[in-house]
Amino acid sequence: MIKPENIIDSSILESVESNYYTNFKRLIDFMNMKLRKLRMKRNVKVFVEILIFLMAIGLDAYSQDDYVVTLAGDTIVGFIIIHQNSNSNIDQLSLKVKEGKRRQFMATDLRSFWLDSSMFRTIKYIDRYQFMEVQMDGYLSLLKYRAKGDMSFNNQLLHKMDGAQQEVPRLGFSKIMAKFLSECPVVLKKIEEKEYKLSDLEAIIIEYNNCIDSKSRNILVPEVSENKDDIPGVTINSASEQQSNTVLTMLEDIKSRFESSNIESADFNSIYSDIRLKIISEEVIPNYLIDALRNSVSQSEEMVKMVDAIVEYLPK
Repeated sequence: MIKPENIIDSSILESVESNYYTNFKRLIDFMNMKLRKLRMKRNVKVFVEILIFLMAIGLDAYSQDDYVVTLAGDTIVGFIIIHQNSNSNIDQLSLKVKEGKRRQFMATDLRSFWLDSSMFRTIKYIDRYQFMEVQMDGYLSLLKYRAKGDMSFNNQLLHKMDGAQQEVPRLGFSKIMAKFLSECPVVLKKIEEKEYKLSDLEAIIIEYNNCIDSKSRNILVPEVSENKDDIPGVTINSASEQQSNTVLTMLEDIKSRFESSNIESADFNSIYSDIRLKIISEEVIPNYLIDALRNSVSQSEEMVKMVDAIVEYLPK
């Protein structure tokens, strides 16, 4: 007779990452309870079917779209385990790829990562480089983060692209938010008049970002006429392309100098990517992006001057 011990060893859970652990544990506990009541010899078929089922679940787990994006822009797909929030000033995670290899990443090694269809970014907050879940993205982003020692992302942070931050206030909401979002008179007025409350946070962020975007359109792009002579003061085609190439070269120079420096800025790479994409797409570069770039390299007077030089090359 088979001894009443666990027929399925819980060590099988080692191949299953944290997001699936709870359901797997319940499933295995349930099956062990059932299998103890059966004689192994009479139920080989049942046992094999259960193992096949477990393998199928494991293979399906590998089809998840979880991945990390490194500072170099490389995308690596695999299982992601966010390490417990410890006393370290830098969050860490493990990435297990299909080949079974496990790689360790510090928050400072990554631009972002996707886990269970949610995007996470590295943000420096209170002298710690932390993984934060992005709830709303834009010049003003709404993020969820873990307090020290916590496993869950339960705290909310407002983060501007220029580096300004504010924990979502539960007390004194109107006073604190009015000061934090004072750049936009329309939003400010609605907050001061209590039209916007904590429950309207999503609407506040949307309107604030629209306001910043509107204020930052410092380049007016005229409609292109078929006759070039109809556009006074506008140089197009080859000259415009040459200007874009010059700005791209200057931007790449800033990136190269940043990477070889000791400057700490978790936002630099995302700001750089946004500006580069807009240059290539011949889109307007908002003032807030230039300000954010300047702020991210503010520790270097030389790089600040390089940012200012880029501004001089932009169309007026």
